[in-house]
Amino acid sequence: MRLALVSLDAVWEDKARNLEACRAYAAQAAADGCRFVVFPEMTLTGFSVANPGLAEPDGPDAPSLLAFRQLARAQAIGIAFGLIVRREDRLYNRLQVLDAAGEIVGCYDKVHLFRPGAESGLFSAGERRVDAPFGEFQARLSVCYDLRFPEVYDTRKTEAGLLLNIASWPAARSAHWLRLLAARAIEQRAYAVGVNRTGEDGNGWSYVECSAVFDPDGERVEPVRRDRALAVYELDPQVVIRARAQFDPRQDRCETVCRRWSEEKGT
Repeated sequence: MRLALVSLDAVWEDKARNLEACRAYAAQAAADGCRFVVFPEMTLTGFSVANPGLAEPDGPDAPSLLAFRQLARAQAIGIAFGLIVRREDRLYNRLQVLDAAGEIVGCYDKVHLFRPGAESGLFSAGERRVDAPFGEFQARLSVCYDLRFPEVYDTRKTEAGLLLNIASWPAARSAHWLRLLAARAIEQRAYAVGVNRTGEDGNGWSYVECSAVFDPDGERVEPVRRDRALAVYELDPQVVIRARAQFDPRQDRCETVCRRWSEEKGT
């Protein structure tokens, strides 16, 4: 399966300009024969956690969602992107997945909010792990800081062979990002796909190009083509099937003991 990752240099809180850039990258990815194109966290706004006016209604009529659904249909390509949604009186940091017909096939609200960046002050945490059809894969969805918490990626009871994370991961910790992606791939014997933004945002944080794919052995996969912020990868579901057939430690987790440990205090 051919997949495009876009390390977007998002213009701070400017949905129109960022959408224009996304349209160009989606067209390029479609021309390259990609089944999916993936954009970073809070795609059209940047990691803005202090402006509730950027939130959109939780539903099919959200303007950004409508725009990306139209884009998916126009280019016949699946799209994964991030946005801020409002449900009742709560805001959520969402990863949305669309198929090539523009239909919603995945919706994940970030569980682990980035307290050092004040995200937990305005946003509410999601409560569910989510898998979504993703071309030839089932993908486990996650957003940025979730990557530090391996429980998000427990795939023992699912068919997920691809771990997808969209992020706004600062340059100061980019080495952590790459090591954690590799670790999640090794733990779950799956592809780990991480898409990070570039440039600088309104928080004063800098970002470097470090979007990456790791195979089930934790080896970094090289893109088959790279052009500016867009990198194209070839992923094979048989790689995951073979890796798990050869060695799959997921089934050896001692669930009863691990559950007891998680409930104990002071350990």
